[in-house]
Amino acid sequence: MNYQEISKNLFNWYSSNQRELPWRKTKDAYTIWVSEIIMQQTRIAQGTPYFLRFIERFPTVEALAKSSIEDVLLIWQGLGYYSRGRNMHHAAQEVMEKHNGLFPTVYSELISLKGVGKYTAAAISSISASEKKAVVDGNVIRWIARMDNITELVDSNATLKIIENHAANIIHFHDAGILNQAMMEFGSLVCTPNSPDCNACIFHETCGAFKAKNQEIIPNKKAKSPITKRIFNYFFIVDSNHHFIIYQRTENDIWKGLFELPMVEGEDTSHFLFEQMRNKDEATTIKMKKHILSHQQIDANIKIANVSNLELSQIATKINGQIISFEEISQFPFSKLMQQFFLLISKSIVKG
Repeated sequence: MNYQEISKNLFNWYSSNQRELPWRKTKDAYTIWVSEIIMQQTRIAQGTPYFLRFIERFPTVEALAKSSIEDVLLIWQGLGYYSRGRNMHHAAQEVMEKHNGLFPTVYSELISLKGVGKYTAAAISSISASEKKAVVDGNVIRWIARMDNITELVDSNATLKIIENHAANIIHFHDAGILNQAMMEFGSLVCTPNSPDCNACIFHETCGAFKAKNQEIIPNKKAKSPITKRIFNYFFIVDSNHHFIIYQRTENDIWKGLFELPMVEGEDTSHFLFEQMRNKDEATTIKMKKHILSHQQIDANIKIANVSNLELSQIATKINGQIISFEEISQFPFSKLMQQFFLLISKSIVKG
């Protein structure tokens, strides 16, 4: 590869084609960190409103560190991959304790923060302080693998090292932060995962994959892990005042820290909550649409039963739950599955 020529052409392309994004108007490390974490595995169109709300609610690392995890997850609600929000809350507290409230700009310090990996640390340090660290995200991996016609698995350490070396050589000739963003932008807009616009690409004459007609099979990745199927049996236990029980997930599992209806996983019906429902003649069941996560499929059944105020209180105490009303739903972070149910049930029961 002619790294200097690639660097020059990429720099020029980015100068004319970069998208106007709110986090590109600053070199503030905290703001860049927020944008990088939110945009991981998230489309720009989906993530941008979350970024704006997050910065408005937590304008500084101190504001984030002093907030509750529930406040963070409430802002994060619906974005998915909730561990990112939990890690950010933890990292903000680390910055306050170990860095005197000053968000780091040096790679070696950033990499030690909770939830900050090589890619994120390189992005923050290069954009905020022009440190010569190459960002190698999925867009960059795809573009460089095609440029060098790398047909080996890009998931392997050996191949990834080759790609990282290419990226490091490319950013050597201009501002590292600008070129890192340029590589990511080029992969996102031109060298796309499916049907890349090769004829319009400024690199098609030197692209190895284009010459070999391999662009549709590169990058070569390991097969995805099989999807795990799970059955969640939820219980919507409601009294005549439309108060019902929720509880907070605390296990190291999906949706940790979020609230939901009482739930029993699996097909075993020996649980106390199943017994409660079988004793209620008016109990009904709503089967929700399959809920697909990255590597999991949730089949959710929601059993509904009306109980007295006293019974509601007794059940809440027994399962360490919390009684709320529909008016209070917005005060708690819920998964998208729960939000869909509340929307459905509020129309069919409360308003009916």
